[in-house]
Amino acid sequence: MVTKRKLVAMSLVLALMCIIPSGFAFAADAPSDWAVTEVNAAIEANLVPAQLQSNYRQAITRADFTALAVTLYEGIKGEITGRATFVDTNDVYVEKAAFIGVVAGVGDNKFDPNATLTREQAATMLSRLSDLLDKPFPIQAPTFADNNRISGWAFDNVGRVQAAGIMGGVGNNTFDPLAQYTREQSIITIKRTYDAVINDSTTNPPPEITQPPEVTVPGSFPAGAEGATGWARAKHDCVIGNAIRSINISSGELVPYEYTEDKGVTFFVVFYDRFWRQATVADWELLN
Repeated sequence: MVTKRKLVAMSLVLALMCIIPSGFAFAADAPSDWAVTEVNAAIEANLVPAQLQSNYRQAITRADFTALAVTLYEGIKGEITGRATFVDTNDVYVEKAAFIGVVAGVGDNKFDPNATLTREQAATMLSRLSDLLDKPFPIQAPTFADNNRISGWAFDNVGRVQAAGIMGGVGNNTFDPLAQYTREQSIITIKRTYDAVINDSTTNPPPEITQPPEVTVPGSFPAGAEGATGWARAKHDCVIGNAIRSINISSGELVPYEYTEDKGVTFFVVFYDRFWRQATVADWELLN
């Protein structure tokens, strides 16, 4: 009886394997909703090796990040012929990346390829990559509320990726330098580095904004104003952006906004090119 049950179970498993298409991707294997467009664009640009086209939400390893960096570099500059060797890995991507100086070892001629990458480490590697591609990111000190948590060796590089619009904060104007960096975040920032290089630009200039009427409205919206749009003036220097990319806004600068409501909590979303942030009236003066 037990053998018969095992045979039935195995038959069901085989039947399911035949039904599920070979290219089917489970939700856990797919990029996050916010990352899908940019991840797909990176794949279409041949910036993502096949072995990295899955498990997008997991933390990326040091070795896997070198695969992205080398793929970008060789796509623009040509093949890297030199190698730097380590005693704990013979990964060709690691050897190439170390040879050109994108990455370094951790001591005792080791690379620690399976260690996960932190956000400040990613910022440093991306900055080095921009230098090697002859399109260095602009030099600017980071403007995050947790600047004091950024390691001294990474401080300037965090500022550079922020200034270039490659990486931004994670919310509340914080960078969280020691947090793990995910595979999808790595792919997206590699694509943005590629765009900055081929477009000969590391800045994202703001759109032209027509001066709105100087009419101040109350600091809240009337009921039922879902989708209302208008202009907002920054009351102080601040940053708007998402978890990866952000831009500095100067005091007095004007940006368009759209009112929305979520679960009874009223707020408005500021749009600036492709940047956004959930905002409160404490940060902005609302204009018609």
